[in-house]
Amino acid sequence: MNMAEKTGIQMIEDILGGQTVLDRRLQVVEQLLKQLLAVANQAPAPAASITTTQPQPNVVAVPTQPLIRAAPNARVIGRVMEDGKPIPEVNVTIHDDQDNAVRKTRTNRSGEWQAALPPGKYAAECVLSGRVNGNVVFMVKEGDKIVRVGQPQ
Repeated sequence: MNMAEKTGIQMIEDILGGQTVLDRRLQVVEQLLKQLLAVANQAPAPAASITTTQPQPNVVAVPTQPLIRAAPNARVIGRVMEDGKPIPEVNVTIHDDQDNAVRKTRTNRSGEWQAALPPGKYAAECVLSGRVNGNVVFMVKEGDKIVRVGQPQ
C-alpha cells in the first residue's frame, strides 16, 4: 500500500509504530525516576541537633543531591475548524503513544480545546455527532509551556 492509499489513522499508526522501542525505553526510565522520587520523598526527617559542651571533631559537609522533580505539564491548545469557521461542542479525546485515552475535553465557541499534558507523543481525535471530524498527532517536549496543535486532518 503506498502513501496515497493509506488513511490518516494508518499513517498515524505507522508513525507511532516506528517509535515503539524508544517509547518503551522512555517508559522504563520514567518508572525508575518515579521510584527514585518516591524513595526521596519517603526519606526520614533529619534528627534534632544535640548541643554539647564537648568539642566536636571536624565535620565535613557532604553536598546533598537535589530531589528529582517530575516535569511540569504543558498547556496544549488546539482548534477545530471547517470551511474556515470554528466548530463548537466537538469532543476531543487525546491518546498517548500506546493508544490509551489520557484526556477528554470539548471545543468552546471558538472551536478551541485545551489540555494539560506531560512530555510525550499524542494523537487528538475530534468527534462531532458520532463521526470522526479529524485526527492530529503532536509532541510535547521537555520544557514546553504552551504547545499549539494544528488543524486536525
